[in-house]
Amino acid sequence: MAIKTTTNKKPVAKVIKEEPKETIEVKQPEKKKYAPDDEIMTTSCTAGELLMIGAKTRRVYTWSNYGDQTPVEYQDIKAAQYIQGNPHIYSPLFIIDDEEFVNFPENKKIADVYAHILKADDIDQLFSFDNISFERTVDKLPKGIKNSLKAIAAQKIQDGSLDSVNKIKALDKILGTDLFNCYVAS
Repeated sequence: MAIKTTTNKKPVAKVIKEEPKETIEVKQPEKKKYAPDDEIMTTSCTAGELLMIGAKTRRVYTWSNYGDQTPVEYQDIKAAQYIQGNPHIYSPLFIIDDEEFVNFPENKKIADVYAHILKADDIDQLFSFDNISFERTVDKLPKGIKNSLKAIAAQKIQDGSLDSVNKIKALDKILGTDLFNCYVAS
């Protein structure tokens, strides 16, 4: 005779003791504060000489050529931001090098423009891109950079460092230039 044994299994409630969690406060870094006369470094993205008269200080700022750096007072940069159609900031004719300033929420428009900017060192690399990438990149550049690119490309054609017919034709199409005829004449 087989004996059947049964065990009454009763559900056992487990008591889980939760340890109190530490709350860690993550502090946002304090926003840098600028005095009106603080100088912010800028870099020209204009081929040739660039001048700007500060809207607040009436100070004359000069850049000698593409890639030249000049400090500009904070108050003059802020004033230039609010002048309707000012090409210095939004075309741009120069780049504000202070990334913290550019990334302030109130400067989002500047950050958006800068997302498509090539630094001075990148311009030479641009000409080494394949033709499709070259055309796409040039097409996305802001107006001020495109204007500088006209002069830079003309110089490169003149000194023989730009000899790609496809790139020259792409520049003519995008920039509205006639560089191809300069190339043929050289």
